[in-house]
Amino acid sequence: MTSLLWYDLETWNSNVRSARIAQFAAIKTDLDFNPIADPIVYYCAPAKDCIPSPNAVLVHQLLPSKLPPQNTLSELEMLQRIQQVMQQPNTVICGYNNTRFDNEVLRFSWFRSALDAYAIDYQEENRWDIIDTVRACHALRPEGIYWQKNENNATSFRLEILAKANQIDQKQAHNALSDVYATIAMAKLLQTKQPKLYDFFFSHRTKSKQLKLFRLEQNADYHIQTAPPPMLVHISGMISDQQNRAEIIVPIAFHPTYKNEIIAFGIKQNPQEILDLSVEQIRQRVFSSNEQLAQKNQQRLRICSIRLKKVPAIAPLSVLKKADCWHKIQHNQEQCDKNYQLLLKNFDTIRNKLVELYDSSIFENESKIDVDLSLYNNFLSRKDKRLLTQFHHHILENRELFTFDFDNSELQKILFRVRARNAPQTLNQEEQNTWNKYCQEEHKTGNATNYSLQQCQQEIAELKKTDLEPEKEALLSDFEQWVHQHTDQTDGL
Repeated sequence: MTSLLWYDLETWNSNVRSARIAQFAAIKTDLDFNPIADPIVYYCAPAKDCIPSPNAVLVHQLLPSKLPPQNTLSELEMLQRIQQVMQQPNTVICGYNNTRFDNEVLRFSWFRSALDAYAIDYQEENRWDIIDTVRACHALRPEGIYWQKNENNATSFRLEILAKANQIDQKQAHNALSDVYATIAMAKLLQTKQPKLYDFFFSHRTKSKQLKLFRLEQNADYHIQTAPPPMLVHISGMISDQQNRAEIIVPIAFHPTYKNEIIAFGIKQNPQEILDLSVEQIRQRVFSSNEQLAQKNQQRLRICSIRLKKVPAIAPLSVLKKADCWHKIQHNQEQCDKNYQLLLKNFDTIRNKLVELYDSSIFENESKIDVDLSLYNNFLSRKDKRLLTQFHHHILENRELFTFDFDNSELQKILFRVRARNAPQTLNQEEQNTWNKYCQEEHKTGNATNYSLQQCQQEIAELKKTDLEPEKEALLSDFEQWVHQHTDQTDGL
């Protein structure tokens, strides 16, 4: 029987590569959203090398020194327990914006702790994210759900805003467990008000179903198309609010480097532009900043890479059958049809240009980054994975550690930090000194955590100038005191 594991994270900062988890919460339900197990809640205080963001603390209102002791774990133990929960058979891992934030935070956290970073990726049917289904509901079938505008007069898809508008009880926004309950309630509301839409996107969350929509199939030489590429509706937060976060795209080819990404062309624009421009000119029109494009009086070309692992919201063109749908997403049906015919006529030329556009060999290599952040630069061999399993048995049993003969030499540095953060009693005096020096340097530079002590102090000073509620003033004061104590232990400040 398939079950749904709804989860959420709160973090000590917001950078997905370096964020340390403050709170994890999860609830398992059946397909009708009935809980079938007790809620799970874990907390984790930041390690010595990490300084939290004051803004993050004020948002989730978790103070490192006042976490519930019965549920507070070391980072390693918490991450191991999360993997165990998520790897249970017949479990779909669900959340709200989890594919773009929470899942990425977990991958980098697992990698940083020398665990399998792709533990939840081996089964394609075990992931779902309802945020793009909510956006699709708003763009295509908005009836039955109340929508709110934000300060920019754009429809807000923030969970706490939607929950309040639809009278969903959310006791404390940005508390992980409260957010999980709100996410479940939002999913139930979608299923109740728009059952066909909900069922379609839930059933099409898998790569195999998405490839059928794209009319693509895999072979030994990347992928081939089984029919002329279709026009499809793509819903994403990367698409403008003026188009209700939706646009019509045509799949062009698989990414030349990443086999789980598809290059797509927004058919609202004239393909003649691609035919007239060089690959370098196209690159400038796709990857330049908004400021750079504005300076040249240019508009961004609507060419994107759709990541199948992130459960994109893709639907057939037939979903636009309602009279006002084309107008709502600001597409002219007649013009799109003309553009589509021109694209088909010149498909090979356009495909070759766009594949060259995304060829990773033409991009400059990423500058040297800290090993903690190098998830996508380091892929582990089977031998290294086996040795890491031995390492975790040793550290959990608090036994004498030995040197491992890794294929990837960077793993020695990672293992040292795992020990220092989670089992400092295993460090000898020389190693303890090395760890203290590393923490001092990290507090100064924020090289691996992307957040320094100076940034923290500046943020606190700026927050003190704002009109904070008394409770948050007190929380900020307690946090500032904790930061002094936290850094004094290492820096002697």
